[in-house]
Amino acid sequence: MKYSKIIGSDQHFQSSVNLQYDLNKEEKVKSYIPTIQSITILKRYLNAVCSDTFNEDNATVLIGPYGRGKSHLLLVLSAIISQGVSGISEETYLKLTEKLVKADDSLRQMLDILQTKNKPLVPII
Repeated sequence: MKYSKIIGSDQHFQSSVNLQYDLNKEEKVKSYIPTIQSITILKRYLNAVCSDTFNEDNATVLIGPYGRGKSHLLLVLSAIISQGVSGISEETYLKLTEKLVKADDSLRQMLDILQTKNKPLVPII
């Protein structure tokens, strides 16, 4: 008897995110699940991107335990700030922003500011 017949992986298993290898992969962006903590961090980063002033928040270090979603959050942030320059489709971008606004409506204003600025940033990993 082969082990593959009796041993398998959980269907809900999600592989980890590696920024270098997963940049612009739509399935990784689509699978993002916003949490209260990640929304708080995302708002802080988007606020730094939206404001044209330079302050101490423009350089940060994101620290947390393994498996907490740091890389996934930064992958999503990259997709947002690159606004179509990245490899993700407009449909994926709209679904992502809809999901984020549904989690926290105050993100709508920041996302609108980014859209009106129409100044995409290119992430460098």
